[in-house]
Amino acid sequence: MSTKDYKQIATDFLMLASKGNPREAFSKYVAKNFKHHNIYFKGDRESLMIAMEDNAMKNPS
Repeated sequence: MSTKDYKQIATDFLMLASKGNPREAFSKYVAKNFKHHNIYFKGDRESLMIAMEDNAMKNPS
């Protein structure tokens, strides 16, 4: 996969998530065993997805 492909995936993910569709974004692009390092949320996939949903509801675009 090229750098351009990775950039497109990242862009698509962020567009879906920021438009209020983080569950779709996570379903399409995020592995089930995903771990993150955001200190404000538990390190699992579900916690970050819920936080992104909450943010999308509070800050609609």
